Amino acid sequence: MAIVLDDEETFADMLQYQSFILSMGLFVWYAWQVQVGHCGWEVIYIAIVETFKYIFELWFEYDSPCTVYQTNGQSIAWLRYAEWLSTCPVILIALSRVGTVEGKYSKSTMKLLTSDQGTLVMGVTAAAATDGAKIGFFLVGFVYGANTFYTAAGVYLEAWKNVPEQCKSTIKAMAYIFYVSWCMFPILFVLGPEGAGHISGEGSTIGHCIADLLSKNLWGIFEWNLDTTLLRLNEEAEDDEEDEDEEGAEEEDDEAKKTEAVDVKAEEDPKAAVAAAPAVDVKEVLVAPVKEATVVIVDPTGMAASFFEMELDKLDCQSIAVQSVEGAISTVADAQGQQGKAVSFILAPPNCVFHEMLLHVKNSMSVPLVIYCDQTTPAEMLTNADDKVELPTGGVPFNSMELARIVKKARSGWTGGADVSNQQLFDQMKMMQTQHYGNLGGMNMAGGNGMMNAQMGGGMMNTGQMGGGMMNAPMSPTQMAMGGGAMNAQMAYNPQMANMMMSNGSMPAANLSPQNSLG
Repeated sequence: MAIVLDDEETFADMLQYQSFILSMGLFVWYAWQVQVGHCGWEVIYIAIVETFKYIFELWFEYDSPCTVYQTNGQSIAWLRYAEWLSTCPVILIALSRVGTVEGKYSKSTMKLLTSDQGTLVMGVTAAAATDGAKIGFFLVGFVYGANTFYTAAGVYLEAWKNVPEQCKSTIKAMAYIFYVSWCMFPILFVLGPEGAGHISGEGSTIGHCIADLLSKNLWGIFEWNLDTTLLRLNEEAEDDEEDEDEEGAEEEDDEAKKTEAVDVKAEEDPKAAVAAAPAVDVKEVLVAPVKEATVVIVDPTGMAASFFEMELDKLDCQSIAVQSVEGAISTVADAQGQQGKAVSFILAPPNCVFHEMLLHVKNSMSVPLVIYCDQTTPAEMLTNADDKVELPTGGVPFNSMELARIVKKARSGWTGGADVSNQQLFDQMKMMQTQHYGNLGGMNMAGGNGMMNAQMGGGMMNTGQMGGGMMNAPMSPTQMAMGGGAMNAQMAYNPQMANMMMSNGSMPAANLSPQNSLG
C-alpha cells in the first residue's frame, strides 16, 4: 500500500520549481566562470540537462513520452531514465579525474562508464518487467551498480593520496555526497511504483528530486571548487618556480658582474681589490655535495681545467673542476665530512686570492691555496697564496716539476711553510732547469780556483765566480766536503735538479745521502 502525504503533489511541484531555479542559476554561474576563471565542461553540461529536465517534469511529467504506459499495466518514468542516461556518464567522467587537471582520464573512466550503462539498462528493463523477470533484471543491475561503487571508491582513495592537504576535505565531502545520493536511487526503486509500490508517484518524485540535487547539483559545486583550487595551486607553484629561476639568474648575473669588477680592479690595483671582493655567507655556500677530489681546480673560463686535470692524472692525483669559488667551497665542505677524502689543495686563478670566503675556508679548514698564473702576474696577486704554478705562456714550456713538487708537498701534509713569499727561490729553480750548464764554462770548486761561501742554516748557497757570472742554487741545510776539487752536497730539496746537473757534466757526482763528512 502506497504512503500518501497531505499536499504531496504540491510539495513535489514546489521542490521541482526550486530545483529548476537552482539548476538555471548554476548554469549561469558556471558560464560566467568560463569567461573569468575556470570551469570544467562536465558541470556546465549537467546544469543544462537538469534545467531542461525540470522544465519537462513541471509541465509534462505524466504525459507521453515523459511517462511510458504499457499494456501490462506497468508505467515507466522515461524522462527520469533519459536524464540519468544523459548525465550519469558525464558525472562519472568527472569522477574518474577527481584530483587531477581537466582532461586527464584513466582506465577507471571506462570501468565506470561500462558498469553505469549496465546499471541503467537493467534498471529500466526491470521497471518494465513484472514478477520474477523484474527481480532478475534488478539483481543484474545491482551487480553493475556495485562495480560502479567499487571503482569509484578506488578513484576517491587515489585522489585522497595525491591531492594537496587543503583539498582533502573536499574529496571527503564529495565521496560522502556521492555514496549517500547514489544509494538513494535503488532504495527508491524498490519502495516506489517500479518496485513494491510502498511510495506513491509523487513521493517517488520528491525522493528522486532530492537525490538529483545531491548527486548532480551539490556534487558538481564541490567538483568545480576542487578543479579551481587545484588549478590555482598549480599556477602558484609555477609562478614560484619562475620567480626562483629569475632570482637565480639575477643572482648569477650580479655575481658575474662582481667577479668581473674584482678582476678588473685586481689588474689595476691589487691591494684595493681586497676591499671590493664580494662577501659570501658561509651557511649559504657550504652546501651541495659533490664528488670527492684531492685537488679542486677553480676555472671560471673553462680553459685551464682540462690541462691541469691531465697533468694531475700523470701524478696519480685525483681532481675535480668547478667554475666558481662557491663550487670549490662546497667541494671542500663535502670532503671534510668524509674520512680520508679531504681536499689536498685548491688550484685557482690569481683573482681568487681576494675572495673573502675562500680565504676563510683556507684558514679555518687548513686547505692550502695554490695559484696558477704566468710570468707577468704581480707579486701582490699572490699575497694570500700558499704556493704557485706557472702556466705555459710565451713559448715557455710548462714546468711539470713545479706541480709534482706541490703535489708531493700536499701528500706529506704541506710541511715547510709557504713558498710564494720567496720569489727568488722560484726564479732560481727555473734557471737551474732551463739553463744549459755546459755554457757556464764548468764549475771548479777547488779552494784555490774559486770561492764558495756556504750558509749552512739558511738553505741558500752562493758559489764563487763561474765564467764571469754568479749562480744562486736553492738548497736545504747541507754538509759539504771540499776536497779533491769536488763539491758534494745534500740537495734534498729537489734531487731531480741535482741529477740533471750531474747528467750534463756541470759538476761531479753529488752525495745525496742524509749525511756527508768533511774530508
